[in-house]
Amino acid sequence: MAVAVGNIVDIVLSSIAGFLAAIYVLKSSAASTNNMDAANQFVLASGVFWFWSTLLGSLGSVLSGYVAARMARHDDVLNGGLSSILSVGATVYALVRGGAAGHEALYFVSLLLSPAVTAFGGYLSARHRAR
Repeated sequence: MAVAVGNIVDIVLSSIAGFLAAIYVLKSSAASTNNMDAANQFVLASGVFWFWSTLLGSLGSVLSGYVAARMARHDDVLNGGLSSILSVGATVYALVRGGAAGHEALYFVSLLLSPAVTAFGGYLSARHRAR
């Protein structure tokens, strides 16, 4: 149950982070939002979008690992790391189905870092419990 809740927290927070980063990029630029396809291409081409969505998404992943570990009350790092299963699955799906076209390197980095970041959240939980 703890891992399932951690996965949901990870996906929800990562989605919110991406949404907020996209809004920030669109609002801070002179891009026209009348054409949604053009706006989408503009956001995906923005380094600012990738930076902020990665940073905020990673913080959400740390929190999801922490939540999973606290709920499980044992094997904090393992349960924290397992809370990235849905995120890893979505990344693999995007790579296989072509949804990552043009950004494969970022998706591969995400594939490797996602379990590490959520496991770090589990580690923080273990440190907190040890005190």
